Amino acid sequence: QQAGDAIFIFDKTGKISDVNVSSAKLVGHTEKELRKMNITDFAFVEDLEAMPFKFDELNKGISTISQRRIKRKDGTSVILEIHTKQLPNGLYLAAGRDLTERIKAEQELRDSESKYRTLIENADEAIIIGNRKSRLLEANATAVKLFGYSKEEFSSLGIEDIILVEEGEQPIRYKDIEEGRPVHMIRTAKRKDGSLFKFEVHTQTMPDGNIIGFGRDVTERLKA
Repeated sequence: QQAGDAIFIFDKTGKISDVNVSSAKLVGHTEKELRKMNITDFAFVEDLEAMPFKFDELNKGISTISQRRIKRKDGTSVILEIHTKQLPNGLYLAAGRDLTERIKAEQELRDSESKYRTLIENADEAIIIGNRKSRLLEANATAVKLFGYSKEEFSSLGIEDIILVEEGEQPIRYKDIEEGRPVHMIRTAKRKDGSLFKFEVHTQTMPDGNIIGFGRDVTERLKA
């Protein structure tokens, strides 16, 4: 197993016969204490009821992989990915890898993305996200209302489908956009029904490499 994996060796009753240094460090017990314990001592009752140990499969020579909460000596818990197999002598070996921080980080990312999505969807500005090849990926409710395309339709469009280059105007700064440089421009935009309006947009590169544009209809402002 990889260095750092917590190793537990136990019999069919769950009684632990041997462990390694990493397992002692992980659960907070000494190796001597662990050799007097049962693997069920680390499990939560509700988890065992929902996901009992698969001894039947192990006895058939089938290795198992599971994700479990493990109780530590200080009362805290960690989440392990556990690979278990039966040894030639009939005992079982479980190798556990701590996933706690990774799972926590993934959850924080999901929460952050959810908040980010909510902010985008409820923004007063039209927000459109595209890739570096100028293909549109998604749009918020304001953009949907402004341009008349559904969210699904936006994902099939390119920037040239909604932003026009009229005679006398400089070309769209695709190179700057593709290279991630912020771009500010006022362009003629075209709605799904063919009507035109002046669209002021600011673009910038997102951490994932896609391009996000924040824009608004400035037609009336420019007439004033």
